[in-house]
Amino acid sequence: MYSVDNDKDTPIEFHINDENIGLTYLDFGEIYLMCESFLEEFYFATTGRETMNLEPYIDNANFKRYILQKIETGSKASINRVKKLNFGLKDIEWHLNESYAFIDMIASVKQDIGGFGELHQFIISNREGKLSISDWYSKSAGNASYLDGIVRGDISKIDDPNIWNDKEWVDDIFVIIAERQH
Repeated sequence: MYSVDNDKDTPIEFHINDENIGLTYLDFGEIYLMCESFLEEFYFATTGRETMNLEPYIDNANFKRYILQKIETGSKASINRVKKLNFGLKDIEWHLNESYAFIDMIASVKQDIGGFGELHQFIISNREGKLSISDWYSKSAGNASYLDGIVRGDISKIDDPNIWNDKEWVDDIFVIIAERQH
């Protein structure tokens, strides 16, 4: 497990090692850093300590909109501030022919009072040399990320890097969110 403090600067973009070759195993470090930085910003945003800049991570407007809903939902549920985050890699699967990697991570969140753990699944895609989070699903044991389980259901593994481009699916997700808010 790797401990993250909130004093580091997030890169403006995350890139693959060699755009001429495409996504390779050599990109693991940058992929892991991207997921870790994203989760760090997400957890601090859900407790109101800072805002989250989605630009370095996500290039899909539908997915950005959903992430903002996750932050809003988590921040309404949490008054207990995040004190320390630890992350670990559970699994990685390379889909080099499709230009993406599946990442399964563990997060340990220590708060003012107590804490919790969560599992996070990411699909990280190569978009013309820039890494982008194509999908993210959290299996929550805390307040921060529970929207996925309620809105998307219990998913054993995410597997579609283009899911947020599916208009019908996206519309259904936001209908469920809207119904829950009323």
